[in-house]
Amino acid sequence: MTAITADVKLEGRLWTQSQPILSYHLDLMTKDLAEQAATAVKFQGQTSFRYESSPPTGNWMRSIRTRQSREAATGRFASGYMVHDSGLVYGPWLEGVGSRNAPVTRFKGYSMFRKVAQQLERKAPDMVKPQTRRMAKELER
Repeated sequence: MTAITADVKLEGRLWTQSQPILSYHLDLMTKDLAEQAATAVKFQGQTSFRYESSPPTGNWMRSIRTRQSREAATGRFASGYMVHDSGLVYGPWLEGVGSRNAPVTRFKGYSMFRKVAQQLERKAPDMVKPQTRRMAKELER
């Protein structure tokens, strides 16, 4: 499965004393980032695909989803979400990481998830600033 994951792990005195507030806001931030990443992956697909299916099915677009990561669900991390392609058989091939890309065909893939992950890594600090300010105000009370 092709995926982008973001997990947050916190430790220390600040975390234990303010856990409910931090946990709530971190969950909002990571979920928002995951939803924006899913939208960006779909946009990358729309702008990258050379050929459109006839008739257009939109199967790949429908398969891009976000969900809470297993590590966050089990409590290993404070928060975490992932963007994935729902395990589509041809998902890794489209991304360029499938077993049939390099040795079998000349198609190198579109690298949509990789490109979006790199963009998100650069933009994430600015994207979460408003939520960080709200969290800081709640912690001051």
